[in-house]
Amino acid sequence: MALHAQDLVGFFPLEVGRSWTYHLKLTSAGDTRTIEYTTRVARHEEVDGVLCAALENQSGDRLLQVNWYAVVDGGKRVVQPRRQNGRVVTALHADEPKGPPGRVLVDAAALARLPEATTWRWASADGHSQGTVRLALRERLRLRNYGELDCLVLVEEGTATSGQRRATFTRRLWLAAGLGLVQETSAITADGAETTSEAVLIRHEAP
Repeated sequence: MALHAQDLVGFFPLEVGRSWTYHLKLTSAGDTRTIEYTTRVARHEEVDGVLCAALENQSGDRLLQVNWYAVVDGGKRVVQPRRQNGRVVTALHADEPKGPPGRVLVDAAALARLPEATTWRWASADGHSQGTVRLALRERLRLRNYGELDCLVLVEEGTATSGQRRATFTRRLWLAAGLGLVQETSAITADGAETTSEAVLIRHEAP
């Protein structure tokens, strides 16, 4: 099935008031715990002249983090220009000398090239974090509350440093049309110890 630029926001909808609730399982040093958290599109605001959606992650009354996302280039790309704590993210598109500001999540040209994978490089402005995001494939995924979904799969790999501490990470994201992010797995290794997580969508509310 051909995908067009207008389909991008369907894979990552950004209307104010939309929310996703996930069941999250975290495993570290042999200990496993679970929580529920909700991601909500709280507001639209300008970040360095780019209109962005601010997404707040919250568990109970606790605000976990805020991330900013934008649709740029006339609706052809969805990017993440800024992460929590005000950190700026820059990116280079695989096919261009310079890309849009931010980690590229979905790209109309890359969708058209599937099943050929497309990779974007990104780095934080302070140089402490960097990595790649790869639009890898389309995959059928069955979720308990949503049945079988046709998903785009993004694979992200990178490193982050803080002082003398260096961590490597891998994330895998499943995006479904009309729903957005429906599942995410990650593995982070630092100081020889690994922490893994799995977040699965259990509830979705559209405005």
